[in-house]
Amino acid sequence: MEEARPLELLISPPLGYLLAAVWGALWGSFANVAIHRLGREDASLRSLVHPPSHCPKCLTPIRARDNVPILGFLLLGGRCRACRAPIPIRYPLVELLGVLLALAVYHEFVAGRTAPAPLALCRFFVDFGFVLTLVVLAAIDLDTMLLPEAITIPAIPAFFLAGRVLHEVPLVDAAIGAVVGFGALKALQLGYAAATGREGLGGGDAMLLALVGGFLGWRALPFTLGLGATFGTLVSVPLLLWQRRHPRPPAPDAAEPAAAEVPLRHVEIPFGPFLVAGALTYFFLAPLLHNWLLAWAERP
Repeated sequence: MEEARPLELLISPPLGYLLAAVWGALWGSFANVAIHRLGREDASLRSLVHPPSHCPKCLTPIRARDNVPILGFLLLGGRCRACRAPIPIRYPLVELLGVLLALAVYHEFVAGRTAPAPLALCRFFVDFGFVLTLVVLAAIDLDTMLLPEAITIPAIPAFFLAGRVLHEVPLVDAAIGAVVGFGALKALQLGYAAATGREGLGGGDAMLLALVGGFLGWRALPFTLGLGATFGTLVSVPLLLWQRRHPRPPAPDAAEPAAAEVPLRHVEIPFGPFLVAGALTYFFLAPLLHNWLLAWAERP
């Protein structure tokens, strides 16, 4: 017991909250690198270690003190030190999101729990890694309409095996979740393509749902899909209607007339970010969602 006490103190509030925030900021910075590089079509540009971080405008390497998460952006005034090109606001926002997610994981699954310190620390690392992986996938999908297999293929077995260490989801439930998560969306994708002759869902969405089901179990799948579809509808439909009411005027020197209005059902929208939003909602609020569903089912 005495040997474990320093670790218990390290992960207990308030020090635990501070360390979780620092961990989230550091990995939020790494997430920016992953978002920028792993979404590229050219495989030779996807390395996360080479070249070192640099300004995309002038290619000047970023100094260590300028690379401090969030603080570096503020001290530089949001501009490159060398060429003064603006730094996209996405970078500090992703780092801040990393902090908030790390704090949420720590608060929900570590602080106040009675689990042994090593297991609690392991759960924090695994759960935060899962959450951050989903965020990276969502951001890449927003940028490129792709969910890269460079992330999903290794992440599915990695988090499936990590879940066995945590013993939170039974092996059978996780295996069913991975298989059904992939199979359900893959069948929907193929069925839609056969019926309409057009691509609907991408293959990456099936891989994403396999990742979610393999870590959270099959019970997460209906909530992830249902919430994802709801979030997608609430966000996408008003946005698309606004775009149709306020079409972008053609350029004055355009050689061709503006294209005909595209029907809403033909507009491509990445579904990955909404699936991620549904999965994260279930991840943090699973007991509440299960209780709500049970109460709804028992209504006379």
